[in-house]
Amino acid sequence: MTAMFEPYEFAHLRLRNRIVRSATHDYVEDADGGVSKAQLQIYSTLAKNKVGLIFTGQMYVHLSGQAGSPQNSICDPALLPRLQELTRIVHENGSCIAAQLSHAGAKASSPDRKAPSTITLIEGKPAREMTFEEIAETREQFVKAAVLAQKAGFDGVQVHAAHHYLLSQFMTPSMNLRTDRYGGSGENRFRLCAEIIRGIKERCGEDFPVFIKLNSNIPVGDGNYEEELLADLTLCRELGVEAAELSGYDFMSRRNERTYYLERVARLRKESGLPVILVGGIRSTLDLERVEKAGIDLAAMARPLICEPNLAARMEEGPVTSRCLSCNQCFTLPTREGIRCILHHKTQEE
Repeated sequence: MTAMFEPYEFAHLRLRNRIVRSATHDYVEDADGGVSKAQLQIYSTLAKNKVGLIFTGQMYVHLSGQAGSPQNSICDPALLPRLQELTRIVHENGSCIAAQLSHAGAKASSPDRKAPSTITLIEGKPAREMTFEEIAETREQFVKAAVLAQKAGFDGVQVHAAHHYLLSQFMTPSMNLRTDRYGGSGENRFRLCAEIIRGIKERCGEDFPVFIKLNSNIPVGDGNYEEELLADLTLCRELGVEAAELSGYDFMSRRNERTYYLERVARLRKESGLPVILVGGIRSTLDLERVEKAGIDLAAMARPLICEPNLAARMEEGPVTSRCLSCNQCFTLPTREGIRCILHHKTQEE
């Protein structure tokens, strides 16, 4: 039996096991950004089926950073009761939950898109370069969102700095062409993330868990990126981050591979000393064993848990391979009822 189903203790949080639900958009959020009844059911099912730590889908820290609608908000105090209901249900079923804090930047639905530099990530919809004042405002928005998450009873927050959203845009050299203290060197490009982490720790307390999600690779200049990322992770450890979840910019194109970021993530774990969560291509009990043997602390899944919400519980019972095909249809499947997976819909049609 893999140790992935044994309890795990971070510096400030204890989990029932090392299985993580990576953040994923539910597509059933309420129109005002609140947690919907359908979402309560999704999260309750994951907790009942022994997922140790659940990261919410990305929650926008300010309306200007909303990626699309519907999407959960973590910036409106009026939504606090529904957030509290979410954390209560997850805790009652034995799991922990952290709110993923996000700003979409150049990928935002806002007509006034802001990014580290003038770039276009949505065809025909360019983003403009942020001013120092706007960077400071965004930093404060992340910190305020963390304070609201703490009030709602979340076990921590995850700063979303992956998948080419705003903080990832700052970290990616081809998207950050600034020449001031927020651009140029790897240290400068990570500066905003570090300031946000410090701000959350100052306002929420050193014992409030902060996680971060990062790309383990980048599309241009990847050869130098691992060294920069090592420095970032080492700083995160010094800042009191509980763990870094490591994904990659190209996860949607790697459907026929397994544990595809494992080798680099294992090196970074060993050299930085920071606990890490691997996500990407984990589909079976054997994959979990491979992650464990590589010295990686926790294993995260998203698409397989959409396809099979009871997958973690089944994996604990014995060797299992998920039915998930990594076909990515769950990102576009237009449904607000049932399981958002093409396999389930084919079964229903038959």
